[in-house]
Amino acid sequence: AAPLAAFSAPAFSAAAPPSSPAVAVASAPSAGDGDEDDEFFRSLQQYEDLLQSMRDRNQDGRAEAVADLRERLESWRSSTAHSLGVSPAVVCPDHVLLRLVYVGSRGHTTVDGLRGAGLRLVDLGGLVTVVGDWCR
Repeated sequence: AAPLAAFSAPAFSAAAPPSSPAVAVASAPSAGDGDEDDEFFRSLQQYEDLLQSMRDRNQDGRAEAVADLRERLESWRSSTAHSLGVSPAVVCPDHVLLRLVYVGSRGHTTVDGLRGAGLRLVDLGGLVTVVGDWCR
C-alpha cells in the first residue's frame, strides 16, 4: 500500500467566496436537453438573475433578504427531511427550492402559491410558516 504522504489533497485558493451559496452559473457544467438538471440550471439562473436585478437597482438589502429566505427554506427542507427520515431532495428538489425562493420573495405564502412552484408534499404548514415569517 502506498503511504498516505503519497496522496495529496487538491490545492484550493483562498480567493473571495462566490456571490451565492450555490455554484456560480457561469462555472456550472451545461446539462443536456431533456435532462433533469436543465430544470435546476434554469431555476438557478432565475434566482441569480433576481438577485442581480435587485443589486442593479441598488436594492442590496432586498437581495440579502432573498438570500436569507433561501437559507431558511434550506433549513426547513433539512429539518423536514430529518424528521421524515428521507434525503432533503425527496422533500424538495433543488430546482423546486429555488422556485420557492422566487415565489416566496413575491409574497406568495399560501399553500396554492407554494404548490404552484412545484412542491408536492402533503403537509405544507411548516413551509407556509417559514415563508410567512420571512415576509413580515
